[in-house]
Order: sequence, then C-alpha cells, then structure tokens
Amino acid sequence: MRQRSHGCFRRGPGVVRHAGDDSRRYGAAYWIAPVYVVYAPQDAAALLFAGRGTLFGIPMPILVFAAAALVMHAFLSRTSIGRFIYAQGDNPEAARLSGIALRPLTMLEHVLVAVFAWLAGLVWIGQTGNMQTNIVIIGTQIFDVILVVVLGGISLVGGRGGVLSVVVGCALIGTLLNAFTIMDVNTEVQNIIRGVVLLIAIIVDNWLHPRDEETARQGD
Repeated sequence: MRQRSHGCFRRGPGVVRHAGDDSRRYGAAYWIAPVYVVYAPQDAAALLFAGRGTLFGIPMPILVFAAAALVMHAFLSRTSIGRFIYAQGDNPEAARLSGIALRPLTMLEHVLVAVFAWLAGLVWIGQTGNMQTNIVIIGTQIFDVILVVVLGGISLVGGRGGVLSVVVGCALIGTLLNAFTIMDVNTEVQNIIRGVVLLIAIIVDNWLHPRDEETARQGD
C-alpha cells in the first residue's frame, strides 16, 4: 500500500500527476514558511555566479544550458540506461517484460529532473536576485516548458525525441516571446496564442505518431 501511494509510482498521466504534486509541495512549503519572495544576499557571489557571472566572456546561463544539454544528450544516446529510458517511454510493459527494472529507473529519472531543476533555480536566483516560492501557482514557466518540449518533437507519452530537439524548441519559443515583447502584445493574447500553438503541436504529434491502446499502456 505504501508503494502504491508513493508519488513516483502512481498511475495516470505524468503531466497531470506532477502538476498535482507541485501544488501539494507548494502548499506544504508555504504552510511551513509563509513567504512569497526570498531575496538572495547580494554578497553571496558563489550563489549568484550561475546567473550573473561570465566565463571567457560568455554569460554563465548560456554555459549552464549548453553543458546540461550536452551531458543529457550523451547520457540518453550513448549509455544503456539512456536507451532503457527511451524503451520505458515507448512501451513500459514491453520494457518490463524484457528485464528492465522500471521502478529504479523511474527514481533515477526523478533525481535527474531534480538536479536540473536545482541548476535552473541557481540561474534564476542569479538573474533575478530572489526566489519566488509561488512560481508554481502564478507563473507560466511550467506551461512554457511543456510548450518547448512539444514543439521540440518530444512526445508527451514518451519514447520519442531528443535533447537537440528540445534546444530547437527553446530557440523557437525564445523567438516567439521576443516577438511578443517587441510587438507589445497583450498578456492575455500571448496566453491564447501559446495555447493554440500547444494544441496544434499536440494534434500534429498524435497524427504523425499514432499509438494504439496496447502501445500506450503504462508499465507497473
């Protein structure tokens, strides 16, 4: 029973499940420490370096992004564990029957996501000088991430895509957001356009990569 109640192993759509987990964690964290914004000490150079520093004249956020992308690309494409992750996403039941231990693999995936979220948090603190604890509730970052992933050709049901595709998706979304800023597009209109683009991308992905009921089954 304890295993079934664990967030990592619950069945259901991953995006919806993690969105609910984020809200639960935010509520618990705010209940313990009711603060919306935490400002970073300006004399903490090491804490702010990932967002404000430069190396050989190149801003650190660019280097952090490039390093993370290269490491994950090598991990997913050059290691057996990376291939196991693709197999799990494509058909969890087949991966389990072939001998892949799905639960430890799922735990590893959650750890990797947490590490990269930590890196992104360091970059955020360095650029803004603060940490917004309510970003999960009021921000659009989660929606932007899903939009980048889908536009980059990553299937929401798993098994397809790569890091380089995500880099392309980031470039497309960055160009779109910059165009919104230059054209002074209203925030509500921006959200409508993002939603339409996301829906079109999902429809195109389902049309190009149809999945029958057997293939879309979720592993244990």
